[in-house]
Amino acid sequence: MTLDPSRLPPHFLAPPDQGGLDPNSGEIEQIKQRALRRAEQLSNIHLDEADSADNQSSMELVQKLAAQSIMRLAGLRNIASVSALS
Repeated sequence: MTLDPSRLPPHFLAPPDQGGLDPNSGEIEQIKQRALRRAEQLSNIHLDEADSADNQSSMELVQKLAAQSIMRLAGLRNIASVSALS
């Protein structure tokens, strides 16, 4: 299955940045913090959904997604702490 490029949001159609990110600009740290916040939000959404699940199978699915999100968040926090020490 292929995706029609005309249906992609405009930021996906923009050419990649040729210069990359300047490690000294602080932009990388902002991206890391944004990624951590979004991972936390996703984990919280899954946990809230598990609390309000209508049936057992829905609850189990959302609990599995929550567990994966929490593991991903833990990995991101580990990466962030290791890079902060460098």
